[in-house]
Amino acid sequence: MGRNDICFCGSGKKKKKCHRDIEPGSAFAGMVDLHKRLDKTIQEGIGSIQCRKGCHSCCYQYFTITSVEFYYLLHQLIEERGMVKAQEFIERGYQDYLTYQEKHPEIIHVLKENHHVNNNDEFMFVMNRLNEANQNAPMHNPNPCPFLDPETKGCSVYKYRPTVCRSYGVSYETKLEVPFQLCEHIQDGLAYQSEMADVSQHQEEVYNLGFFNLDNQGIVVDKPYPIFYFCKIVKENPRSLPNKMQEYKTYSLQEVTKRKVFRNRLLPS
Repeated sequence: MGRNDICFCGSGKKKKKCHRDIEPGSAFAGMVDLHKRLDKTIQEGIGSIQCRKGCHSCCYQYFTITSVEFYYLLHQLIEERGMVKAQEFIERGYQDYLTYQEKHPEIIHVLKENHHVNNNDEFMFVMNRLNEANQNAPMHNPNPCPFLDPETKGCSVYKYRPTVCRSYGVSYETKLEVPFQLCEHIQDGLAYQSEMADVSQHQEEVYNLGFFNLDNQGIVVDKPYPIFYFCKIVKENPRSLPNKMQEYKTYSLQEVTKRKVFRNRLLPS
């Protein structure tokens, strides 16, 4: 697309005034499109929800997101507020990582594991390890998500927040039949489901943000991490960030993943 063409996102603005450095069909362009459609489904389907502006209970919970979601929100943060401000958030997340390393070293150990699986049993072992880490994490962390503004108690990257932040507490992919707690304010999740939007139509697409069927490689998992762990990765490897961003802005998510696999194959064991 040319800089004076109308942006692919549907805003009606010229590309140079909107998503100026994101190519149509790229991983980041896919995030723009998915967010737009997911938000529309939720807005059309929610009832009298208890989630309200000003509540930030879920921002203290342990949750994971995919690589493309993290780097997309970081890219937009840098575009709007600059690298210096972005580094402040990264440092805040890194401090949360250090807290987890001290208080929950078993979780950090699982996050640091690197696997190359050859069959379904090995794949299930990896997924069970990740689920175990999620289950062992505290329901309420001492520190909130690093992107929660400490003064306004609002999300600093609200427009670019990950899919879990858009959907949690206001929607469901599959209706549950057993009692569950959403947060400290919504104890009876079963009764609350009637007010939540059905986003099952997006389930496979959200799932495929981290799972890929690549030619000659089989199923490849782009391991999901909590936000503080992505902050750790950026903090400790700042020189790799520009190249990562460029790939996500230029290539499809499938192609970005192929490139990751290729690079990992070349790394010494």
